[in-house]
Amino acid sequence: MAEPATETEETQEPAEIAALDPVTLPPAANDGSTRYGIEIGSVAKRDELRPLWREYLTKHAALVAGLQPRRVRAPDNRWRLIAGPFANAQDAEGACSLFKRAERPCAATVYAGDAL
Repeated sequence: MAEPATETEETQEPAEIAALDPVTLPPAANDGSTRYGIEIGSVAKRDELRPLWREYLTKHAALVAGLQPRRVRAPDNRWRLIAGPFANAQDAEGACSLFKRAERPCAATVYAGDAL
């Protein structure tokens, strides 16, 4: 005769686990190892980066929770908003999938640049 299922087995439902867990993000490192980030915006002027980051903090706080902003000037002279760090490229790609579901731009990249 089969044993009855326990209450936890009966009530468990599949849960979607977010790829972005701010608690487990690695600390910033200066050891020369590659850190990964996500590019979440591009602007023409450097002084447009802070308002863009503030927009993320107010309208999309769950997406950027625990992330640190960086600024990078690209070869096309536009300023890129980079957020991170992530331990590996897979984690960065997972975070991008969340941004894309929220219809926000995102591309995995190297976590580099100056603090915003």
